[in-house]
Amino acid sequence: MAAHHRLWTGPPGAALRDCLLAELGGEPGGFWIVPTPLARDQVARELAIRTRAGGKEPRVYSWDDLWREIFSRVSQGPSWLSESAARAVFREAVSQVHNQGLIRSIDAAIDWPGYRRRLRDRIRAWTIAELPPRTRAIGSGDSDPIEAAEWTTYVRYRELLARLGAEDDAGISVWASKHLVRGDRPGARARSNPPESWTFLEYEGSTPAHLRVLEHALRRGGPVQVALTCESDPAIGEVYLAAASVRARLLDQGFVETEMSCPGERPAGLRSMEHVLFRDSPGSEPTVSDPQGLAVFGVPQGEGMGRLVARQVRVLLQAGLPGEEILILFRKWSEQADRVVEVLRSWGLNAHADERASLQAEPAVSALRMAAHLPLQDWETEQVVRLLRNGQVRPAWPNCDRLALASAASVIKATSAFRGRQQLLRELDRALQQPRDQRTPLERIRQARELVEQLFGLLGPMEQARPWSGHVAQLRQVARGLGLDAAGATCLDTLWDSLDDHALVLDRLGRGVELVAWSDFVAEMDAIVAEIPIDPTTSAPGSIRITTVDRAAGARADHVVLAGLEEGSFPERGSIEPFLALRTGEAPDRSCRTAYGQEMCRFLGVLGAAGSSLTLIYPTTDDKGQELLRAGFLDHFLGRLTPEALGACHTVYSRFHPALIDLGEMAGTPADARIRAAALASEQGDNRELSRLARNPLHRHVLEGTAAALRVLQRRLRGTPFGEFEGVLSDPTAIGLVKSDLGATFCYSPSQIETYIACPFHFFSRVVLKLKPLEESDELDENFTTRGSVIHDILEKFEVLIKERGSPENIGDLVPAAIDQVSGREPAEASDLEVGLRTMERRRIERIMAFYLAQREDYENQGGPRPVPHLFEEGFGSNDTSYPMLEIGGGDRVVKLRGRIDRIDLLETPSGRLFRVIDYKTGSVPSLAEVKRGEMLQLLLYAMAVEKLILGNDAAGPAGVGYWGLREEGYKELTFPDWQHVKEELEAHVLGVVDRIRDGVFAVDSRKAGCESYCDFRSICRIRQVRLAGKRRAEDDLQLSIQSRRGRSERGEGGTTP
Repeated sequence: MAAHHRLWTGPPGAALRDCLLAELGGEPGGFWIVPTPLARDQVARELAIRTRAGGKEPRVYSWDDLWREIFSRVSQGPSWLSESAARAVFREAVSQVHNQGLIRSIDAAIDWPGYRRRLRDRIRAWTIAELPPRTRAIGSGDSDPIEAAEWTTYVRYRELLARLGAEDDAGISVWASKHLVRGDRPGARARSNPPESWTFLEYEGSTPAHLRVLEHALRRGGPVQVALTCESDPAIGEVYLAAASVRARLLDQGFVETEMSCPGERPAGLRSMEHVLFRDSPGSEPTVSDPQGLAVFGVPQGEGMGRLVARQVRVLLQAGLPGEEILILFRKWSEQADRVVEVLRSWGLNAHADERASLQAEPAVSALRMAAHLPLQDWETEQVVRLLRNGQVRPAWPNCDRLALASAASVIKATSAFRGRQQLLRELDRALQQPRDQRTPLERIRQARELVEQLFGLLGPMEQARPWSGHVAQLRQVARGLGLDAAGATCLDTLWDSLDDHALVLDRLGRGVELVAWSDFVAEMDAIVAEIPIDPTTSAPGSIRITTVDRAAGARADHVVLAGLEEGSFPERGSIEPFLALRTGEAPDRSCRTAYGQEMCRFLGVLGAAGSSLTLIYPTTDDKGQELLRAGFLDHFLGRLTPEALGACHTVYSRFHPALIDLGEMAGTPADARIRAAALASEQGDNRELSRLARNPLHRHVLEGTAAALRVLQRRLRGTPFGEFEGVLSDPTAIGLVKSDLGATFCYSPSQIETYIACPFHFFSRVVLKLKPLEESDELDENFTTRGSVIHDILEKFEVLIKERGSPENIGDLVPAAIDQVSGREPAEASDLEVGLRTMERRRIERIMAFYLAQREDYENQGGPRPVPHLFEEGFGSNDTSYPMLEIGGGDRVVKLRGRIDRIDLLETPSGRLFRVIDYKTGSVPSLAEVKRGEMLQLLLYAMAVEKLILGNDAAGPAGVGYWGLREEGYKELTFPDWQHVKEELEAHVLGVVDRIRDGVFAVDSRKAGCESYCDFRSICRIRQVRLAGKRRAEDDLQLSIQSRRGRSERGEGGTTP
């Protein structure tokens, strides 16, 4: 072997790459093989600078680049399967061995989340290791049954690939390396040209493919240089177990070794730590006393770690360092890495993340998957609403724009349909036929109905079973129909290519015409889009690279930040678990030690990648404040520092002040700076930072809004009266508008008056602003409003039937007929769930009617004149009623009222005919105290309307009014010793309430305790702050002269109530 084959060895910090670049960088041509694309870019840039003018630039490949280059230069070879196509082959292999009963030991686990991915990773490892599929080393009779089943799957997978004449990514590396040693290589020259050099950086020699490439380089006759991270010192032999065998093999092949050490210009802390870390010492452990170049930080997990990384980066950039010389690493990509990237970009730093997101993260793909899942979710209404509100959906249908889609979504949301195409269409048809309350115009409902029908027409055919290619064609049609092809053309092209590759594999396996259920197709598509990566954008010049430790192998930077060093990151749990499984006194085998040594070598590699500084960052607490443990290697790292050095380079932030008062350098965004300045002013009285920001046009406009908010807060403090910031209008224009809208021409309902008395701000939100609460209900939730309306109608029908049939003896027999006439027949296309819900609702109604029958008997037998039902659901003051509005007061203060009375009974007494107004209650019944205080005045106003408008001279006056509790209480009567006096007090009370309404007094002051937990407008109400400030509005000193008389079931037979 010629002496020009050289082996360069040394620790990671020996900068072997720089040594080779210095010695060989000026030579023209040659091949450089590096571990990762990041290292490739760095080496190519350095070589371009060093290559002499006019000379041929060397070609730099990562291992994956090399396989692609070889494949592209060969006209005949295996098909290179895409990720989705390889997945289809794997799926077929699993299906075949499962159907043949060959993998019973993993049948239960094969569909567990993540198991197939882990099995594919094992198959990939076996392929790279080139384990012959027919070997019995694994899968023999005495092997683990799970491992045997997995090996069987691997054998079938390789058989199918051979049948297809195809390879996956792992198989291509094997094929390409074998093809290379047969004479073909990238950039091959004519045999007369002199052989070119080959240089391998961070060579591992861990796979047969890598060994073949080296073998090919040696056969070409040119000089071969190999850089191998390895030290011959036995004290650190465990770290380089894997590398030592490669080193021995290379030396046997005649390589001449050149051992390198760390260059002296590196900071003392980096050099010393790399020399002592993981090194066995017979005496006391060596330590590092000079921490130059080292920094360790403990910070809260999440945004806290992102702020610290951003601060460190900004300090380096402000010192004039180019962004390319800053490298931020994580052991594995995680949510914490995403948070760091997010914070860096929010600080305006040019950060480039090498992590490739999956196809499922693309908005257009997400919208298409949402549409594809609708048939599988029984056309759930909530999912239909979400699809219509998705910004990617832009169908080119007539009269269909973004506003129309949003309007249709709102109309659908307001229906009572929860799932099912026919159910939703039926509800929309019913809405079109019902009388309008002007809240939802008919045109909006009609437009929503047409749009939904078009949507269902587009998506409905998806449910049919088809061959795979048929499903793909149908999905393409849906994407075009929804306008997704224009919104996400690039990502959808990637999806179509992946699905077509899957279809091609099925065709070549003879399964292209087999019918596939839509549910199976969607499940497989979901798995495909979850695994298909989207290549990251090319990093812009000056970008700060953020990547993982493995993807940065072979790369170097002046300043390296290794973040996210929590327990289980370094070393990885997988490298420790074999040691934990050892019995007492049992020695670990070489494979365990090698795996753990490789983890130590990776950690040392991070140290070696840093030219000037290394920053290690670990989380102290999680997002919930619970303490976290540090990475094991970090503890080892800290243990090698002397107490003085540890104190100089180790900083712990157990928590950050929410406004970063004590850490101004962590406030990197404009919003952070303003929050901190405001906190300094309010908590410490230091206005200097706030004044400085206020002079800056970038901040001034926002701070003016903050100042206004502070003024509002001051006006809300304890001891101040209700003002415009708590619902009391002060602007004359606004008050004028209220008087105009709610003045003498406006017709109130008694419930609106009661709403204002209970909470003026609630009235303001609902009646004045006409806000519509967002109604969120579950399919199984009870609709108490609808039930109450239905029961009212049933009671009316029941009493009418009794009157028509002459009060039969067993009136209970009329209950089913009354229910049937009101509830109607069950729809023929009703789902099982609808049938069940209707059955449950009917039983509830039957139970209430059973209560009513007993209460009715008690009511009729309570003594005195027998009440006779006269009118039901009688209205006044509305367009659909026969009676005018009830008017109270006169002139500009007149109050007009409308309403609908549940029931009016007549009583013939010696003094004349009297009437009784009854209000049915399916829920709780108002108390006597609430009525006497004028908080619940509906019945009293109804009595006035009956006396003045409905009965007139046909009755002498009210015998009483009462609430009829349909659950258990029955009828509770309220009587008036002096009805005329009660009317006068009531009229004055109502006029006073309406005066306050017209004056714009809508104070945030509810009489209902705990309303903030259930009120429809709790998200915009400040009732908590008002109550904390101890504010209360003056209440009317009203006590109406009303008495209560209970039913017979409460007072006992023959009892009386004074």
